[in-house]
Amino acid sequence: MLKTAKTPLHAKAIAEQIIAAGLWTSDGKTPEATVSASLYSDIKKNGDKSTFVKVGPQTFALRDSTEISSGAAPVPATVQEAPKPHPTNAGFSFTDCAQKVLEEFGGKKPMHYKEITEKALQKRLAGNRRKKRPRPPCMPR
Repeated sequence: MLKTAKTPLHAKAIAEQIIAAGLWTSDGKTPEATVSASLYSDIKKNGDKSTFVKVGPQTFALRDSTEISSGAAPVPATVQEAPKPHPTNAGFSFTDCAQKVLEEFGGKKPMHYKEITEKALQKRLAGNRRKKRPRPPCMPR
């Protein structure tokens, strides 16, 4: 479909065209989401070797398309690294912290997760990451 269009297409247009051509059927309510996810997965999996490039939100083109070389730039797939653990809780997951708190304070009785979290913070088993995370540039202060 992208080859015959010779221009980037939105996932909804791609889905409509391949369904109309009888190349694919979908019983789902959002076939465009399936198409978009499939194309995005191909791009993420194959990188520069993918046949497709993402040129906008849910908009894709062929990598060798003339439209791309004449203006639209591919949108890189961004992958963020997980934040590094605070030195006081390096290597501890919430489950690890919860287990330590329950062993020390639980007395073989159930505890509410808020109480577990409070005790873990007091014991410095877990750091308060909310204050440490940088604010995304799209969110106002």
